Amino acid sequence: MRTKVPFTRLNLFRDQRGVTLIELLASIFIFLAILIPLTTVYVKGVEIYHETTLKNQLLNETDFVVGDVMRSIQEASYFDLAPADSDTVSEDYHKRDQLRQIIEHPHVGLTVPAMKQVSTGMMLYKRELRYDSKSGSTRSILTRETRYFQNPSNASTVFNLFPRHQTSFYTDGLFVIPDDRRVILYLIMALPEDAQHRPLNSPAAILASLDASEENREYIRVIRTEIDVSNIREGW
Repeated sequence: MRTKVPFTRLNLFRDQRGVTLIELLASIFIFLAILIPLTTVYVKGVEIYHETTLKNQLLNETDFVVGDVMRSIQEASYFDLAPADSDTVSEDYHKRDQLRQIIEHPHVGLTVPAMKQVSTGMMLYKRELRYDSKSGSTRSILTRETRYFQNPSNASTVFNLFPRHQTSFYTDGLFVIPDDRRVILYLIMALPEDAQHRPLNSPAAILASLDASEENREYIRVIRTEIDVSNIREGW
């Protein structure tokens, strides 16, 4: 006569049958089928978030640079364009030509006036009154500061760069003086890389990126800003 063993928790733990290899492989396959799409979506989401953050930073940085340029010009006693090399084979002329091509690129659509008064920098003059204790008189002191967006190749004097928060963004531009009441700034800023992960670290690289795809326009910001002034260089 067979005795029926009652079902208890102890008997449950003694059951060592486990799963077959086919069942294990099937479970792994189902797990991976669920995990891989979720991982892909997560990674893509992180990339989109990072890219969106950089584009927002580009917008903010552009506003900051424009504001600093406007403030620097308007606070000067008077100003002038930094000297520009007219030699068509010079590095300075070649760079200005590349910046003009970026601004007038079909994917950008702006136009730079065809005039000689175009430069990549500004000379800012400030006149200050200083008291001379020895002579007991007040003297007028004139100081000059030359500013660029990038290190110029033709600078013959000491210069400073316009400040930036995001130093990894390429920043450059052209200044134009069309008359005695306005300064036009064409500002070019670019993220570190375009959609194809090619570096945007020079005018030539930005031009190549724009030529490659219209999609890359989202990684490059070009703006035209008119600045009203009343302190253009003396003798204009």
